[in-house]
Amino acid sequence: MTGTSTAIAGIFAGRYEIERELGHGGTALVYLARDLQNGQRVAIKVLRPELAESVGAERFLREIRVNERLEHPNILPVMASGKHESHLFFVTPLMAQGTLRERLQRETQLPFDQVLGITRTIAEALTYAHGLGLIHRDVKPENILFNDGQAVLGDFGIARALERSIDESTTSTGIVRGTPPYMSPEQIAGNREYDGRSDTYSLASVVYEMIAGILPYVGPTQESVFAQKMMHPPRPLRVYRPTASQEVSEVIERALALSPADRWQSTQEFAVALEQASRAPSRPAGNVPTRRASRRSPWIVGAIAAVAVVAAAVVSWRQISATDAPMDRNRITVFPLSTTGASLGARAGEDAATMIASVLDGAGPLRSVDAWPLLRPAVRDTIRMLSASGAEAIARSQGSIRFVRGQIFSSGDSTIVALELWDLDSATVIGRARVGGIGGGAAHTDLWRIMLRAVNEILPTLIPGSPPNALAGWEDRNPAAIASFLVGEGAFRRAQFATALDKYRDAVRADSLFALAAIRGAQAAAWKDKQDEAAEFVKLAQRAKLPPRYAHFASGYQQYLSGNADSAVTLLRAAIADDRMLAVAWTQIGETFTHLLPRQGSPDSLARDAFDHAIALDSNATALFHPIQLAMRRGDVDDARRMLARFEAAQPDSALLRHAQIMMDCVRHGSAKVAWQQLAHTRPLPLVGAGFSLAAGGAQLGCSAAAFEQILAVDTSAKDAAADGRRWAALIGLVGIRLAQGRSRDAASAIDAYNRRWQYGASLFLLTGPMDSLMAPRARAIARADSALYGATYARMPWIFRLWEIGQWKLHDGDVAVADTIARDLSRRADSTRQPLDRVLAQSLSARVALVRGDSTRALLILETIVPTRLPNAVVQWQEMGAAAGERLLYARLLLARGQPARALEIANVVDSPAASIHLLFLPASLQLRLAAASQLGGEAEKSLLRRRIAALRMQ
Repeated sequence: MTGTSTAIAGIFAGRYEIERELGHGGTALVYLARDLQNGQRVAIKVLRPELAESVGAERFLREIRVNERLEHPNILPVMASGKHESHLFFVTPLMAQGTLRERLQRETQLPFDQVLGITRTIAEALTYAHGLGLIHRDVKPENILFNDGQAVLGDFGIARALERSIDESTTSTGIVRGTPPYMSPEQIAGNREYDGRSDTYSLASVVYEMIAGILPYVGPTQESVFAQKMMHPPRPLRVYRPTASQEVSEVIERALALSPADRWQSTQEFAVALEQASRAPSRPAGNVPTRRASRRSPWIVGAIAAVAVVAAAVVSWRQISATDAPMDRNRITVFPLSTTGASLGARAGEDAATMIASVLDGAGPLRSVDAWPLLRPAVRDTIRMLSASGAEAIARSQGSIRFVRGQIFSSGDSTIVALELWDLDSATVIGRARVGGIGGGAAHTDLWRIMLRAVNEILPTLIPGSPPNALAGWEDRNPAAIASFLVGEGAFRRAQFATALDKYRDAVRADSLFALAAIRGAQAAAWKDKQDEAAEFVKLAQRAKLPPRYAHFASGYQQYLSGNADSAVTLLRAAIADDRMLAVAWTQIGETFTHLLPRQGSPDSLARDAFDHAIALDSNATALFHPIQLAMRRGDVDDARRMLARFEAAQPDSALLRHAQIMMDCVRHGSAKVAWQQLAHTRPLPLVGAGFSLAAGGAQLGCSAAAFEQILAVDTSAKDAAADGRRWAALIGLVGIRLAQGRSRDAASAIDAYNRRWQYGASLFLLTGPMDSLMAPRARAIARADSALYGATYARMPWIFRLWEIGQWKLHDGDVAVADTIARDLSRRADSTRQPLDRVLAQSLSARVALVRGDSTRALLILETIVPTRLPNAVVQWQEMGAAAGERLLYARLLLARGQPARALEIANVVDSPAASIHLLFLPASLQLRLAAASQLGGEAEKSLLRRRIAALRMQ
């Protein structure tokens, strides 16, 4: 036995013989023992000394003894409990087949029949206890044990005992109640009174893990996991377990609802629903599910454009001239049709053009251009007044030798579509179609078929010989799918993404092979921060046969969603090579450089170039939002104001519009003129988004700091579950700004104030300790305290991100041996969790240890695998390590030392990107490194610019 076990054995001498330590958790040490009275083997749990000191012993034991009265075959009984000197303990039967955690470590994902059996058993135990008014509070795989193949729930009420006794104790500061990955939102929020639905949430987390092999929420810090739970639904099960049915996924998602009122109202109800769902016929994967309204989107990514979507320069309003766009006889520009008739909707002409363009696009060699986004608003409203010469100029700017315009007449149930095909070479009409039909009370539905017949009549002129049938692929398409698609298109181009997404969902539900609707659905879902749903849409689109440019676009978009910026851009450029006028691909390249991190380059200039092309081709509201932000960051108020006026006219989603307006108010009028406090009360999400948008690259730090300070001071509503996430991000942003400004004491004060108010956040001292001499003593003190709790090498540290922070600090503090031990521990943990971020943490510390020990070659090889991190933008933006900013700078420093200043400069330039809020912490160091690289290159203009930027940080 170890020394500790020997000491424990003395406590139980004469009653239990301690054989060995079985394990340890966050609350107790567990020992295998033999009962000397009857020979039975038992498990003895001894409360950790630090907890035993913090709780009231009598209160704790009183609560434990309440649970000794529980009598249920699926509940592990407490056989005895007591106190010896400072040791609190309780005794349970030994479960010979171990825990569910051990089973998951062996198998990762369990067969569905095992999942159902375990869920049923544990649900029965919880239902019994809930009927007695007892809540478990700590349902997790470690507390589900097996004996003779039977699952039982252990530690029932231990969390309750701790919570009750801690609540009544005066020395409980810092004690975590429950296990963070499985805690319900109401536990996280500190609610004193919660019911069995909290256990339902925890059980659902376990079920999710048994099926998926991963927790529903993962993150590098406890705080990030908490914030995710409070703000968005988990990733769909089928991302990790494709064989899981949509019905099962929805049952679990309901159990994980943010509000207890939206969950299954008992664990038994949850278990029964899960079994029924497992037997139900699975819906086709193409039916993209609608997310429950009760779950919030993650604030930080929730308006993707509301957080970290800025590049660093203003878009020029350069128009592509006729010489820029090579003329193409197969490119057809389609103008909105004019409408006559009371029964036609306000957007019938716009929808008709979208429909015609969609049909022509891919008919033989034809490619279409929808002219609606190219028209000024006044012209859209009076399309019949557009002259032939005006239409010709627009078509020519798009490289089209031919264009289509026309009219829709409606009278009662009778509808007529008249089309004209114009040729620019002869400046005459070379084809006409006039098709009528009787709608029989459903004229609007039949309009699509009438338009298809009209298109068929002009195809022989467009494609001589044996033209394809325009009805092919469309005539059997569900009319409801077409109608939903067209409404979605109208909403999407106006940046009304919530409406657009609903309509694209409807379209693919009605027609799972509607590839174009699926592609657009992916884009709308991404704007609404539904990355997993976007990925499902892309998979759906790729099942259909796509033209090469759309096939490349879909593949590029898939890479974008996965976080691979360089591959995404390569594929999107392949789509443009096939069709250089493909505005959507240019826009997506701009989005990629705005939201993701390429290996190297200046994200602002790269994004600016792409948006220049996109706007020249299609200046709809969706294409305008990021350029507005670019202009704001640059301080070009006039250009931003012109774009914002057009953006407002489209009546876009309110969060995006308010985000842009907040930026405009501060940049135009100054921080003192903005009603920050009122905004923090009424519009906290757009406010924090605008703060990060303006902060990127150190552009407008005064505005950003004011926004973050008010979020921290005002955004405290318990009714808003996303407030915690906004506060945490605002703290990171404010600390980054104050350190960039050289105001270290203010940064430390902000962390201390946050920690006093919310009881977490001190880990930021560990993160910033190696960067700042004032933060360093605080980091050293935290590392010393953690050593007392988790061992000299921190082997018992439960949080992998904090372990990495400590390893980095120990290395900075000169303790290479401990840092090396932590690096090896991180590698083992990463092998176990198989999480990409955990692997990055392990590689990061390994590279730093190698460098300190003089092996720069190995360090460089490791860093080349990390930079850039290929992670989704939600991870890059939200997770403190998602961008690997420190690793990027270390990589650039090594390149600089090896005589590669140009490459070092390009790699360090990426720290200006708005894609990661953590970049603010590394901005000063990146500017100094770039200045050193520019000095080696001899670029005077570059050196002068960098010096001005460094000076400006301290002046703001």
